[in-house]
Amino acid sequence: MIIQIMTKQNTVRILHVDDNPRAIQITRLYLEDKNNNFKITPVLSAKQALEKRETENFDAVISDYKMPDMDGIELLEELRKRENRIPFIILTGKGKEKEAIEALNKGADRYLKKEGKPTVLFDTLGRYIQEVIEERRKKEAHNALSKLLEEDKKLKSLERNSKKQMLPRSRIDASTLLNEHLDLIILGMLTEQSRSDDAIKSMTEEDLIEEIHRKFGIRVGYKALHTSVVKLKEEDIITDIEGRMTITPFYLR
Repeated sequence: MIIQIMTKQNTVRILHVDDNPRAIQITRLYLEDKNNNFKITPVLSAKQALEKRETENFDAVISDYKMPDMDGIELLEELRKRENRIPFIILTGKGKEKEAIEALNKGADRYLKKEGKPTVLFDTLGRYIQEVIEERRKKEAHNALSKLLEEDKKLKSLERNSKKQMLPRSRIDASTLLNEHLDLIILGMLTEQSRSDDAIKSMTEEDLIEEIHRKFGIRVGYKALHTSVVKLKEEDIITDIEGRMTITPFYLR
């Protein structure tokens, strides 16, 4: 069996917040050395982090808990108030279980105690970063597909209740809506194939066309679907294994 796996590595942009310059320097050197696609942007305060987040896009935030003026949990709360769902990992000191639980309750994706061997700590942090980004990507794809299905349901309801002269327009709207979001639909459907053990079932392009027709009642053309599949493969979001598509596990990207 010949397995074709994309080798391109997408840059993972990480905002690191810590008032200790030495801690930031060590973390940056280790993570970027062990993970070639990581790009760490350091800031020395929560205020700087909020300002940086307004002007730049990041895939994840790692933040120390104890900082002057605004601590890590307060930074997390402020980000969530702004409806920012960026993956957030908080670093706590030894024996700080209370702070860790509080962070999780307020929307942190992971917490990590700063204890033990540095190599183990940084390896765990690198793995956590990969995990939270992958989890958020799958969740966003699932939410996008659910939203699209709901919109399609509304359009079909309007179509049934509309006057005859409005029917063609409703059909066009549904088809246009689907084609505009075809990339997300494909990603969402592959995500839905995930089993409880996180193994991904594969689908051929023909499978995807039939599944889209089953869910939306619209038959997507092979050329349009193939174009979206090629785009997702070029971005290394999905992997083609002998003509069957799966979501590329984060550690392969």
